[in-house]
Amino acid sequence: MKAVRSLFLEGHRACKLIKEGFRVVVGNGERAKLWEDIKWENIPLERAFPRLFALSSNKEGFVKDYGRREGSRWIWNVVLRRPVFDWEID
Repeated sequence: MKAVRSLFLEGHRACKLIKEGFRVVVGNGERAKLWEDIKWENIPLERAFPRLFALSSNKEGFVKDYGRREGSRWIWNVVLRRPVFDWEID
């Protein structure tokens, strides 16, 4: 297991290739970090949406910390440090 885990370390030469070939399965949201592990077009959310990340009051949370399931739907609840301005909505 240690050998497999080492492939995912940033310094390992196979890290980039392996990470691009794998996807995160969120499941119950207890192990996938929202801003680091979840990607938008292969870019972590923290880099894909830097303004939203900067406004988030919880930058280290797991997916489960940002919402709840109601039946078959997921209801997001991302708490921001302040309300967004009109010009930031787009």
